[in-house]
Amino acid sequence: MSNKICPACVLGVDVGGTKIRYGLVSTEGKILAWEEYESHSLPADAWIKTLFSQIDPFWARYRSVVTPIAAGMGIRGSVDHLRQRLRSSSVILDAGSCDICRMVSERYGIPAFIENDVKAATLYELMFGVGQREKTFACVNVGTGLSMGLVLDGKLVHGMNNNAGEIGNMLFQRCDNGKIVSIESVASGQGMELERSRLENSSDSSRIPRGGRSLAAACKSGDPFAKKIIDTLILQLALLLLNLEAGFDIGTYILAGGVMSDPWMRERLCAEITTLSAQAQKGVFKWNARIAVSELGAGNVGLCGSACVALYKLRNVT
Repeated sequence: MSNKICPACVLGVDVGGTKIRYGLVSTEGKILAWEEYESHSLPADAWIKTLFSQIDPFWARYRSVVTPIAAGMGIRGSVDHLRQRLRSSSVILDAGSCDICRMVSERYGIPAFIENDVKAATLYELMFGVGQREKTFACVNVGTGLSMGLVLDGKLVHGMNNNAGEIGNMLFQRCDNGKIVSIESVASGQGMELERSRLENSSDSSRIPRGGRSLAAACKSGDPFAKKIIDTLILQLALLLLNLEAGFDIGTYILAGGVMSDPWMRERLCAEITTLSAQAQKGVFKWNARIAVSELGAGNVGLCGSACVALYKLRNVT
């Protein structure tokens, strides 16, 4: 960033499971400066103390050449969007015990807002991405877990408890043993690991590689157990998207998260959707939606999304 005074910007804080990225994002959605550090699960007091120790020198370095108007935070966890309080998170052990927005606001002298990380990324798409062309779309994050941000007619859908889009909790019945389980238990990074452990414990399995990329490579090489894991994930995701489209007529799906960052995985998903739709759907209900990936890229969408939490809130308040 140059020493010239910059236009208005937002302090964005992207809180992930492995790292926390913070930075300054212009009101046009452009990253001006950023830094990051490793994320660890800590009690709220220790977590906020660490956050401030990282942001304080960054803030001091850039504060004289920018005009921050607000702070936005996107965080893994459950958020009360009406009270602007974090209810629970795997990153902050006693998340409900501290008012993070109030503490950030008092520390840096600007209003602060918070949202679930997937909804935050969806807000970037709404304000600066696909939302420039489409007023209804969904961001489907297939990462460690499975979640979605839904925009209908230009507005982010929260639901009664801000749980709209928590599609990983949707249930289905397994074909092999009849158990009722959540779709996240097979159609996510965590789900692939659960399936790997389940198959590895069976009497007829060999050693199955760990991790999504290794499983995909093994599947391509013809490993039958890796293929079973990948096939299950692809099938359940395809059925999920087909059902979402049949139920809500969304039309556009932005795929995000590490599992779907592999073009081979996305191609398999699209092929499965096309096959299933041709087999089971008729007329106007046949799949005609568009699948895409974020133009911003996985590395930046979290930070820009966090900033958009504040920009969206300010836009809808004023």
